[in-house]
Amino acid sequence: MKEFFEVSGKLSWVKHLKPDEKYGKWSFRLHPDAKSLEFLRDLQTASKGISGIKNVLGKDEDGYYMQFSRQCKKEMRGQMVYFEPPRVVNEEGLPVTEAVGNGSDGIATIELYTHNTPGGGRSKAVRWESLKVINLIPYVAPVQEPTVEGALPEPKF
Repeated sequence: MKEFFEVSGKLSWVKHLKPDEKYGKWSFRLHPDAKSLEFLRDLQTASKGISGIKNVLGKDEDGYYMQFSRQCKKEMRGQMVYFEPPRVVNEEGLPVTEAVGNGSDGIATIELYTHNTPGGGRSKAVRWESLKVINLIPYVAPVQEPTVEGALPEPKF
């Protein structure tokens, strides 16, 4: 069973233009507003014999946050399934073709689904479906300082 829900809040580390090469997925971090935080906590709770979502609710200086992602590909029932990138749009519904900076506001659509676990049980999981960016703060790459010899340091990815 698949269901779609919206969660909103402050965005950071939005990787929608190119998937994270190390993990093979698109992702972002959401600092949810109060209503979305309550909803996400409910999703973490087991119900009707089905385990809750495994996404970790972390806390930093900006409050609670949760990481969401969408894999590029995944083996399902013995078949490789390829996923399209998440749809990321602005308030007018136009595609966001630039990097989204930390602190932008957004409304994410997540897909909630259930799946079998290796131990024979059932569990809930979420997948990032789309994102509407409101109040876009453009990403500004950090300036690298030259080293003593005058060469730039190796980039850190």
